[in-house]
Amino acid sequence: DILDQMREQVKKTVQAAWPDLRHNQPGGFQLYGYDFMVDTDFRTWLLEVNGAPAAADKLRERIAKSIVELSIDSRFPPPP
Repeated sequence: DILDQMREQVKKTVQAAWPDLRHNQPGGFQLYGYDFMVDTDFRTWLLEVNGAPAAADKLRERIAKSIVELSIDSRFPPPP
């Protein structure tokens, strides 16, 4: 499955970079953009990882809302 291959490649890159990533802005969040190519045999190839993807500006509001919901609202629900 293409998505499984992509997940595995993302997992491997995060594991490889983890010693450096975990020291950046404790409690902070970083958005990474992964570029993949799928060949004619449906194998995925990781082309690059971007630390400041172009889509981040377009997604900023949705991402911020999701982060608040996951990290704050899940522990401290807003009043009804």
